[in-house]
Amino acid sequence: MTELTRRDFLAGTAAAVAASALPSPALAQTPRRSGTLRFIPIGDLKILDPIWTSAYLTRDHAYLV
Repeated sequence: MTELTRRDFLAGTAAAVAASALPSPALAQTPRRSGTLRFIPIGDLKILDPIWTSAYLTRDHAYLV
């Protein structure tokens, strides 16, 4: 194995500190607490069990539940 030099250690530490100082993309915008979620299905939901069928509508319903 190669040895870690002082210069490599300091460069890695500086990069880690600089990366941790950047704002997170998830914290860039605060989500609103109020509002209405509107969902328009593409068809009628006939089977609720996503294991029994491979329909995307059933899968999407299971994700939303």
